[in-house]
Amino acid sequence: MKLCSCNCHQAQRKQADPTALGIMSFSISTVVLALLSLGIVTDNSTVICGWGFFMGGLCQFIAGMWDFARGNNFGGCAFAVYGAFWFTTGVNFLPAAGIAQDYTDGTYLKATGICTFAWVILNAIFSYSAWRTQPKTSFITFFLLFLSLVFLSIAQLFGVQVCFTICGIVQLLAAAVGLYVSTVILSTPDTTNEDLSMLDDKV
Repeated sequence: MKLCSCNCHQAQRKQADPTALGIMSFSISTVVLALLSLGIVTDNSTVICGWGFFMGGLCQFIAGMWDFARGNNFGGCAFAVYGAFWFTTGVNFLPAAGIAQDYTDGTYLKATGICTFAWVILNAIFSYSAWRTQPKTSFITFFLLFLSLVFLSIAQLFGVQVCFTICGIVQLLAAAVGLYVSTVILSTPDTTNEDLSMLDDKV
């Protein structure tokens, strides 16, 4: 009997989970954003550009596309959207774009606050969806990010300086939860194709 040449009789290779990549990218880039909110990275905020384009933007966007391919609609939407958020943030802080310089009337911070408030609405949707469909740690991460964006939009729109500090602290908490989740995923034998039976220790 002649077998077909489409390799359908071979065992299907296990597909890797891109969630750890997406969450790790989100967490590390959120730490950088928190340092900006806390006023630690104010003298040279262009350092955000590299993180925005690559760590926060590219890595999350790729993770989102892989999640779509795996049939994970929530992960695909979340990572792709937040990847786009970081691409936008990178452009916003890029000196060559000249965005901040175009606001000669001093309304740059308020204009940014309007955009941030739009992200508050979007993050509320993600938080609700995570509460309905995702593990509790994912919901906590999105809810903390939602709170941080609320404080950030208040600080930008109304000039309440203390809200920048609160925003930065909440962002650090969200990043910590995200790093915990990514560590758990990377440390679980079910999420790797490698044979870990020879290992005596687990992270």
